[in-house]
Amino acid sequence: MKKVLGLMVSSVLVAAFLFTGCHVRNNVVHHLDKTKVDSFTSLELDIDVAKIDVITNSDEYAIEYNIMNQDIEYKVENDVLKIDAETINKFNKTENSYIKIYIPEGCEFKNVDCTCEVGSINMRDLTVDSMSVTSSVGDVNLDDIVVNTELSVTNDVGNTDVKLANEEYSYSVSSDVGSVSINGKSYNGFEISKSYKADNGPEINLVSATGRVKLA
Repeated sequence: MKKVLGLMVSSVLVAAFLFTGCHVRNNVVHHLDKTKVDSFTSLELDIDVAKIDVITNSDEYAIEYNIMNQDIEYKVENDVLKIDAETINKFNKTENSYIKIYIPEGCEFKNVDCTCEVGSINMRDLTVDSMSVTSSVGDVNLDDIVVNTELSVTNDVGNTDVKLANEEYSYSVSSDVGSVSINGKSYNGFEISKSYKADNGPEINLVSATGRVKLA
């Protein structure tokens, strides 16, 4: 329990410094209107602070962002869209930062690897071979996702909601502090851990330190 409380305090301090900031100096804003990029079949995101949205009803591959007090780089290389955003000064404000990734409907991805220190992560209507999502502070929302092999989500502080389009899958779900809901059945308390092994389908692994976890 002390470990969880320590993690909560540390995460809140990180959020306070990165997201709200103090003694704002030399604010830098990087803004990009929706811009077409080469097609890609994998995503690699390493973001300090931003709301991340993957939008799947586009007629083209594109990105858009508004990043405050962070250096940001993006490129498409070997069919992989890579985006990195690193905080310039943790004492500067970073609110209102967002990244939007547009992809055509019906695209199938090989791999999605997303790490975000502070900010929500939202993806829907995706088909992917494997996906890994890591969040320090923020909600993770994955809606109508088809996973072929494996999905892993680790969230320190924030709610995790995963809705799969797969009919069958194995899962391992754990939460130190917060409720857990699996296919409509709820569990409450501390250090909850539930697992199920299916005959077929992908492996789903959801780990939360503090926050609600919902798998459906």
